Amino acid sequence: PSRAIGRSNPNRVYALIETGDGVPWNGKETEYGQIWRSEDGGVSWRMVNADRGAMSRAHYYGRMAVAPDNADGTYYLNESFNKSIDSGLTLTAPGRADAPGGDHHDMWIDPSNGNRMIVVSDQGVAITINRGRTWLRQRMTNAQMYHVTVDNEIPYNVYGNKQDEPTYRGPSNSRLADDFGGVRRGIPRAMWHSVGGGESGFATPDPVDSNIVWSTASGSGTRRDRRAVRREPAPDAKCRSVAVSARASVHERRTELAGDQPGPDAERQEPPAALGRLDT
Repeated sequence: PSRAIGRSNPNRVYALIETGDGVPWNGKETEYGQIWRSEDGGVSWRMVNADRGAMSRAHYYGRMAVAPDNADGTYYLNESFNKSIDSGLTLTAPGRADAPGGDHHDMWIDPSNGNRMIVVSDQGVAITINRGRTWLRQRMTNAQMYHVTVDNEIPYNVYGNKQDEPTYRGPSNSRLADDFGGVRRGIPRAMWHSVGGGESGFATPDPVDSNIVWSTASGSGTRRDRRAVRREPAPDAKCRSVAVSARASVHERRTELAGDQPGPDAERQEPPAALGRLDT
């Protein structure tokens, strides 16, 4: 669970605890609730809110914070940015245009000035000096890559699936000459371009012709050629939104295999011998 203490009232302690929201499990009813609060430094607790806006995906989010000058003011970070001014009894979330970002992960509040806050999200950093009424949003010059592959070109190209973005392809060496100051130019952003797919999948270039790239995402697959583009359907199965992986065999270039993870209600099916062809 995530815990937070109000600096202005150290006896006030909050805790976020994941429960089953009352949904039965193995024939037994599960616990219910999201936000717990203690008024005696943690000696006793009571559940004050079951709103899933406090902790919607505990495996991915789970941070909260308390205003240093007001123990009733609390913040909850997940897909949305939720705020409470009544000790967690009710939550409100601003619209997307007024929120720090999306997929919020962590937060810092100036201990000497509760108006100054910094929130980090999948989109970067957001800063406020008026307790969240307005935000200065700053994209960071970095990226989270999930899977990386390369082709056989010289210099070789790098393929990667970027967080909240499609798959990108770019050179490992731009071969650009140094500028007049002797500083290497590196690899310009313009040399990177999308090859389809999404953050959850893979991008696999043809081992012989790197113009052809197989890219996947949750429930979909794309065969992309610089001369033409064709989108391939996902495997015909009842599956959850999980990654489809693709691999091209250098030994058997004509065969492309892909797989998916079926959900609990999926019908049992024999896997196909191949889900695509690498013919050019």
